Parts: sequence; structure tokens; C-alpha cells
Amino acid sequence: MIVASFFFGGAGITVAVVASTSLRQSVTPDRLLGRMNATMRLASYSAIPLGSLLAGSLGAAIGLRPALLIGAAGFALPVLCILLSPIPGLRELKEAPEDVHRA
Repeated sequence: MIVASFFFGGAGITVAVVASTSLRQSVTPDRLLGRMNATMRLASYSAIPLGSLLAGSLGAAIGLRPALLIGAAGFALPVLCILLSPIPGLRELKEAPEDVHRA
């Protein structure tokens, strides 16, 4: 069960990263790609130590089992956010107005 969860979790993360990176790069003007990628990496990597600190504090405050259950439920939150957004219905990208590319 653990091996399967790591396999499917890793595969899902890989697909999500490729899809989200492709979407961001397709809607970002070429001259802003470096800034956009740097900002996304900073936000992503900054969340790791903050999440670790929060998880450790939660585990110490309420116990490991309840903290793990809260963490497992937290994995459903991004899926719910995506399902409730316009992203699932996105089939093709519309061209951005010219003035957006000049900003």
C-alpha cells in the first residue's frame, strides 16, 4: 500500500508540475519568463520549511494521529480548488491583448 501510494503520488505530482509549468509558460510573455519561474520557485520552495514547521507544531499540540489526518485531508484541498475553477473546462488558450505583453 505504501509503495503504491508513493508511486501514484509521485506520478501525479509529475503530471501536475508539467501541466502547470506548461500553462504558466504559455500565457507569460517571453521577456517575463525568467521572473515568473523565479517567483514560482521561491513560492514553492519557501513553503517547504513553513509546512514542516506547521506540521511539527500541530503534531506536538494535538498528537501525531490527528495531525496526520489533518495533513491527509489537506491533500484534497488543491484538488477541490482546481475542480471548482475554470481550469478543467480549459481547452485552448485565448490570445492575450497586445497591451498585456507590453506591461
